[in-house]
Amino acid sequence: MNWLEKRVYKVRRRLAEKNQIPITEELWKDLYKKNSEWFKVDLNPDSYSVDVLVQNEEQTIAKASRLLREKGLVILKNIVPNEKALTIGKNLKEDILKLLAELGNQPFVETEHILLQMGNSKIDGYRALAAYSKPVATVRRKGKDEIDGGMFDLFGFDKFIESHPAYQEIYSIQKRGLVNKIVQKTSDVKQRQMNVYYNNEVLKTRHLHVDSVDESYKSFLYLTDVNTLDDGPYMFVPESHNRRKELFKSFMANARYNNIYNIQDIYLPYDKALPLIAPAGTIAISNQKGIHGGHPQKPNHERLLMVDSYYN
Repeated sequence: MNWLEKRVYKVRRRLAEKNQIPITEELWKDLYKKNSEWFKVDLNPDSYSVDVLVQNEEQTIAKASRLLREKGLVILKNIVPNEKALTIGKNLKEDILKLLAELGNQPFVETEHILLQMGNSKIDGYRALAAYSKPVATVRRKGKDEIDGGMFDLFGFDKFIESHPAYQEIYSIQKRGLVNKIVQKTSDVKQRQMNVYYNNEVLKTRHLHVDSVDESYKSFLYLTDVNTLDDGPYMFVPESHNRRKELFKSFMANARYNNIYNIQDIYLPYDKALPLIAPAGTIAISNQKGIHGGHPQKPNHERLLMVDSYYN
């Protein structure tokens, strides 16, 4: 989005917000209907996949970069052997459970190596969390009836491995390997920080949404097998990163209501997005200007992944 489009968007948003009303059930239905018409896409995962065992590195980078530019999504199969990814995931889960036990019901606990917090008890804001001098492990919300309730989000995995060097290899695969080469061929954004997401029975996730109207990317490395929707797969609406007109229409529709969670949420049925049902060791790279989110989990289901962020 150029500077003029941003300015027009901000002005129109302020005007819409001056006369907000509560959203009703009928208005909800209207939002879902309009978004479903605006964002009709191919949901065949093979259309967006590259098997790294089939092509050489140069061919893989070229195809993956093209998919990322055109579709906003590329799925990299077999980038990490499944058994290796599962082993790393098992060990990482054990470390996460120890951290959660140490936090307990306290608002925050800070040690020499890490800050643990419930919600934003001590550090608030994405950039502040990423810039903190040590890794920050946040339980986004405690209650299972809250959005992202129970989700564990570790900011600063690069700092975390200083005290946990066993994860250095998997960290390097994300930061310095094939993923980084694909993103750099696609855009001039810079690799910023790495997170770990652990979702354990997260029953209520945020709606499908857009992170930013600016160029940014994330790569998601599965460290558990995600076999069904019950496991809470990452979801993406292919080509939505290029649907600026439709996205703005959706944002402006949201701005009319005073009880919308976030103006950049896209009220779209989950079956209109492509779920990443895939084994551990699979990586998805997506343009975060596109519509994405996590599917709600069912009880006794979990998902663990590493997330690398790229932006300017």
